[in-house]
Amino acid sequence: GGTTDSDWFKPGHWVGGTLPAPDVNVKISNPTVPNDPVLSTNAFNLGTGSVTVDAGTLTINNGGTLSGGGSSVGEFAAGIATVTGKSSTWNTTALNVGFQDTGTLTIADGGMVSNTARAFIGYQGYPGAFPNDPQAFFGDGTVTVTGTDSTWANSADLDVGYLADGT
Repeated sequence: GGTTDSDWFKPGHWVGGTLPAPDVNVKISNPTVPNDPVLSTNAFNLGTGSVTVDAGTLTINNGGTLSGGGSSVGEFAAGIATVTGKSSTWNTTALNVGFQDTGTLTIADGGMVSNTARAFIGYQGYPGAFPNDPQAFFGDGTVTVTGTDSTWANSADLDVGYLADGT
């Protein structure tokens, strides 16, 4: 996101002043920037690059499409992702919502999310042994699919509440 608006496609909103290159991992995690990124109308392909939403919000709307490798919402800080509106799409391999912190994914009003690898809603990560390690991080994940033609196309294993809270 940026200081003046939230346009995903403005190079100045990204570290280094350029749009993320294919196969580069993107992290949305800057609570001091007033405008989180919004991907509208156009498509953006990260190739095998991943998307992590921590301490921020990602919005895909108005027919925007984001494609890439694995994605996490709420990995080490609370994150929110919203895919809303007809033809708005997020294509990913693995999908983790609430992966060691609080993650919320909303798919609304004809939006679509698809993943081709395992998905977790609420996951306990750990720096040591688990499941009762006091050093562990506990995820809290929520996915909501609402509205006509809204779709989550999961084509792999789905774990809800994997040693954590998932809804």
